[in-house]
Amino acid sequence: SWTAKIRFLLYQYRLPLALQLVKHPPPKRKWLDMVKNAITTYWDDRLRQEARAKRTLRYLSVNICSTKYSHPIWESGSDPFQSHMATVKAMMLVNRYPLSGLKCAGQKQLPRCPHCGQEKEDLEHFLLKCPAYMEQREKYLNLLQEKLPYLNINQMCQEEKMRTILDPSYTVRDDEDLGVAEQVTRKMCFTLHHMKLIEEGAGSRYGWISWRVRGSRSSGNCRV
Repeated sequence: SWTAKIRFLLYQYRLPLALQLVKHPPPKRKWLDMVKNAITTYWDDRLRQEARAKRTLRYLSVNICSTKYSHPIWESGSDPFQSHMATVKAMMLVNRYPLSGLKCAGQKQLPRCPHCGQEKEDLEHFLLKCPAYMEQREKYLNLLQEKLPYLNINQMCQEEKMRTILDPSYTVRDDEDLGVAEQVTRKMCFTLHHMKLIEEGAGSRYGWISWRVRGSRSSGNCRV
């Protein structure tokens, strides 16, 4: 019934009982704020709870996830190219970036990395180990260490490095440093992605960036 539904919703969002509200009705503005905060808190808690249970979100800093604002990875301004770079990094963050060692996005699984042949091409291998991308990888990691010396990126274990690259909110100290770290790591992820496209012939599954890469290759002027 309607009354049962109301009772359930008040209980779900931890709001006062219906009888209390009838006897002591709060002011309209106060009631609206109370309901809004209760609903936001409930769904934020549920979002974080479900995110912690998913293996694919192991590198995501769950504590900063909220329905009230977007993740720092999307704070790239209005530049469409920056947004595309953020999209590539977001695919890596949620473990949906197509690699030959992962069964996702229609990608055929291979026992070894097609670029170095040393081990399975998973996300950790792609971002930290594959020698095919060593030069660009070291360039951006050194740049990150230069801009944020307290991180001690070279002293981190593999897990800490992955979290710092994919979601710097794990390790940075304030919002300003988070912006710097996001800018550097976003460029790093996209540069490796760009190099992978070139080596694989720039497949069409990556959208408009594919024809940009193909056009650059045909003109002999491929830039990141």
